[in-house]
Amino acid sequence: MTLPDTRGYGEEMGAARGRVLVTDGMQRKALAAVRGLHRAGFEVIVGESTRFAPALFSRRAHAWFVYPPPRESPEAFLRVLEGALRRHRCDVLLPMEEETLLVVLGARERLERWARLPFPDRSLIERLRDKGNLAGLALFAGVPVPRTVSVPAGGDPVQAAAALRFPVVVKPRVSTGAYGLRYVDRPENLAGVWASVHARFPGPLIQERLPAGGEARCVTLFLDPEGVVRGAFAHRRLREYPVTGGAGTWRESLHAPAETAAAVRLLRAAGWWGVAHVEFKRDLRDGRFRLLEVNPRFAGSLHLAIESGVDFASLLVRWSLGEAVEAPGYPEGIQARWLLPGDLLAFLARLRQGRFDLDFFRWGGWRLRFDDWGDGDWFAVVGAALAAGPMVTRHEFRRLLWR
Repeated sequence: MTLPDTRGYGEEMGAARGRVLVTDGMQRKALAAVRGLHRAGFEVIVGESTRFAPALFSRRAHAWFVYPPPRESPEAFLRVLEGALRRHRCDVLLPMEEETLLVVLGARERLERWARLPFPDRSLIERLRDKGNLAGLALFAGVPVPRTVSVPAGGDPVQAAAALRFPVVVKPRVSTGAYGLRYVDRPENLAGVWASVHARFPGPLIQERLPAGGEARCVTLFLDPEGVVRGAFAHRRLREYPVTGGAGTWRESLHAPAETAAAVRLLRAAGWWGVAHVEFKRDLRDGRFRLLEVNPRFAGSLHLAIESGVDFASLLVRWSLGEAVEAPGYPEGIQARWLLPGDLLAFLARLRQGRFDLDFFRWGGWRLRFDDWGDGDWFAVVGAALAAGPMVTRHEFRRLLWR
């Protein structure tokens, strides 16, 4: 039987394997989740604080709705979200972005009357995303991490960093990707840079910067509450934006047993369960991969994992509905590009540095996928083009370029 077209807030839908509500439709990972869940047999309702978002235009979304911005109007957002869950009789709620997830988990009891929330407590997420706590946890779990110091209240950042080797990076305790990072080459510049970051992100950390050129590897894991691995996927970044270290605009799947084992140790030591993304970078001085950060959420690279056969959104939803799931295997060498605007910005930035990436003009090959389009979902491409408006005019969307 063909389902009726149900695109729009408030319309009823016929039953499928289950209904999932996905938030943050501007994010490319939300679009990937919508497509993957649809392919797995779920009906997907998707929301965002603007109509001009790629996932809201996707033909794989059975319904869409617009909500108030969660960061600016959390209570209004929750009222609209609760209404959508109730009206569409959803089975599972998947917030895709950290800020949205924290607002949702703050109203967990209220929302779980209408749908399952397969995420740990908000307090655990907040502890894990704090990079100061993370450095100590990594040392406890035996995971190499660049030397990191914090500056005590009223203290001198230069004195606090006296034992570190320069260059260093000043980073907010809580941030994603390269957002808010500042690099310092010489000790005499540290105090001013630290003060400017501190003015926006109180109490930033100072960390030794790994030499440029080391390979960046990322591990995404889905652990159940007993610590059993229900999904694992690793990839390396072939290109990123900002080019000094940021979101992967071109990635490639690989098997990374040592980094995967380190990520599992780290998350188990934290008592984590659910989906998390762990980032490492090779230190060219000794060849070891060192921990950079943990993102307790779905990663921007979700599309590559799905195309490689590890659909974390569907695995999490199926597990939350009581299905037995096991970690699937995956092939090495599958690639995915975030072409617009991510890889285009990376190409232009490297061009300004005198580097011409001829492979930017490579569009085909059996291994290559694109985050922006695919699966015959061309309406999402229209949505991505229209998303340029809010991407430029609204602060919360401009930040996506750094993730």
